[in-house]
Amino acid sequence: MTDQEAADQQRRLTDLYLAFNQRDIPALLAAMASDVRWPNGWEGGTVRGHDEVRA
Repeated sequence: MTDQEAADQQRRLTDLYLAFNQRDIPALLAAMASDVRWPNGWEGGTVRGHDEVRA
């Protein structure tokens, strides 16, 4: 991996953390696979797919 690639990945990760903290759901969903599995921190278990993550 080149320095530029590493910097790009770092920037992307930083942007995603910012989107998460700002509750920018559309930006987060755009970065996730359609069959994403995401831990449900409030109720336990896992949610699957964009619709469940959005909810």
